[in-house]
Amino acid sequence: MMGIFLPVCSGAGLNLMPSPSPESILVSVASCGTDASLKSIMRLIQVSKSKKVFLDNGMFTFFRKWHKGERVIFDNALPIYPQGVAMNLTAIHAIQVAMVLKPNVLIVTDWPVPRIRRS
Repeated sequence: MMGIFLPVCSGAGLNLMPSPSPESILVSVASCGTDASLKSIMRLIQVSKSKKVFLDNGMFTFFRKWHKGERVIFDNALPIYPQGVAMNLTAIHAIQVAMVLKPNVLIVTDWPVPRIRRS
């Protein structure tokens, strides 16, 4: 036996929830950038009645913004969505959100490293 297979529901929302309730749910740090959005995610976890919560680091959203040319930064001292910046995401943000949500699994990124262009 290699391990336990556990389906994880991702992309759920308060108005989009599978039935029956999922055993596990995936939420993203990218969705927890404001007090209101964090409360909404907390409510989603409660409503889902999931036994396991997976907290993803949010880097997919971050890199999509980066590749679109939006301004993204890596600054531990600023919030996830500071004014004038599309997104700011570091491992510290994932840990701060995890301290509130208390997930069963936390997927934390290492320090993101921008691509180096060779001349």
